[in-house]
Formats: sequence, C-alpha cells, structure tokens
Amino acid sequence: SRDLQQKTVKLSILTASKLIPSFLIQFKKSHPETNIQIVNTGGPDSSQVDLTLFASENQVENDHTVNLFRESLILIFPKSDPHANLPYVNLKDLEGTHFIAPPKGFVLRSSLETYCRESGFTPKVVMESDNPETTREFVRAGLGVSLVPQMTWFEALRNVAALPVLSPPCYRYLNLSWKTDAKLSLSAVLLR
Repeated sequence: SRDLQQKTVKLSILTASKLIPSFLIQFKKSHPETNIQIVNTGGPDSSQVDLTLFASENQVENDHTVNLFRESLILIFPKSDPHANLPYVNLKDLEGTHFIAPPKGFVLRSSLETYCRESGFTPKVVMESDNPETTREFVRAGLGVSLVPQMTWFEALRNVAALPVLSPPCYRYLNLSWKTDAKLSLSAVLLR
C-alpha cells in the first residue's frame, strides 16, 4: 500500500556497519512506524535503494550526497613490532613492509595505495581482507601491518599497537547519498 511505502526506507550500508545499529535503534525509538530494510546493492533491489552509506577517499560534493564526517586512518602493528612503542609513524618508513589490506576495489585499498604512492613507494600487500577482526588477527600474528579506520574499525584495535600516521595525514570520508531518480518517502527524508 502507498502508506506502507511512505513508511519504508531501503538502506544500503557499504561501510561503517558497526556504527549503524545504534543509530537505527535510536531512530526507530523516535519513529516506530518506520520500516527499515537493509539491502544489498548488488542484488535485484539496487535501483530501489533510498539511502546509501559509503566511504570515499575524497569529499563528495553533489546535490544528493552529504559528507557525514572525515575519519582518520591509522596503522595497526603487532605489539612485538619495533614501531609499536612509537608515538606515531611516517608512512615512508614502512617501505618494504608487508601490508594486509582489503581487495582492490575497496576504498581502504585505494587509500593505502594513494598514501603509499605519496610517500614514494608501492605497498607490498601480502594478504587481503575487508573484515576488521580478521585483519586484526593477521596483524596480531605478525603477518603484516594494516591501515585501518580509527573509529569504525574500533574493534580491530584490540590487542595490537595502533599508531597515528603523521605523514602524510591519512583520512577517508563517510557519506550518505540518496536516490535522485524518484521521490524519497517521508521516512527516508527523516532518516536522511
């Protein structure tokens, strides 16, 4: 029915999935009539998505996207690594180091490659994972280091050394975009 359509929001979460549940719980308390559907944009409903949460290397500026915040990227090391006791690290000092990174096509992988290139080298990626806990365990085991988001991968920071990158400063942006080919439901506008 039309009333149900106005109360339904189809949300695609491409990043920061650990931050979303607490936000959606609060939203549902304020708007209990809203039906929130988390959808996979790779599926058949991708054209029907109302809102998409995604990361980018740079700020996105257009009339259907809002930048939510800029997030620092930090390096995680095994606690036994010589860098682990430093107050910060410069990326150029890690040339030749083994990196654990998401597969090509992920913003974090692209960011790692961009920042390493700015520092004068190509990262030596020896393992790929886009899962925070898996990445942390590979790092803890001494298989490499990883450039990770400071806030949204907070669980990946346990039992490893997490250091800020002094040079170059490393960031990513979290953004929310909405469809432009059709009118948003009232609930989607409220959630946006």
